[in-house]
Amino acid sequence: FGTQVARRLKFRTRFWTGSEYREQELPGPDNFRQWLACWRVFCTICRSLQLVAAAALTAYERNILKLSDLYPDCCGLIYEADVWCRGEILEELRRKLEKRHASAGVGAVPLWDAAAPWSAVFLEASGAEQVEGLGGADGALFWRKNVVDPAVTCIARGRPGASRNQLPNAQSAQG
Repeated sequence: FGTQVARRLKFRTRFWTGSEYREQELPGPDNFRQWLACWRVFCTICRSLQLVAAAALTAYERNILKLSDLYPDCCGLIYEADVWCRGEILEELRRKLEKRHASAGVGAVPLWDAAAPWSAVFLEASGAEQVEGLGGADGALFWRKNVVDPAVTCIARGRPGASRNQLPNAQSAQG
């Protein structure tokens, strides 16, 4: 059943080719609500298997929610970055945090447990700034480079088919 549903889930995303916008259909949830439902199932599994602390998963979810609120027309961009983050970047972050913990010692990485590192990894991936400025920088950099900067560029160029006064926050800028 799950594979049939996964095959049907598709979303449309727009990307800039350098001269024009192109639309592409990709596999994945159609909107943020579908993503959130899938994410909450993932969270339940992680918590029931005691793989990740609830606080770390909540921080990651809040980051995605914040990005989707700031850039509602860039859901495809946010989703693609999320998939890339969870599929590849989390492992890179785990290795970085492991090295940071080994070189700096106990307390250098919030929530670090060598036997169960994923809480610290998801907290870092969320980009959340932790106590005394420790952690979150690598995650924040990832989201800025892969979502915030491209989304701002998209907004600056104007959405395809939209006039400039229909852009997010346009009323507050005019008013």
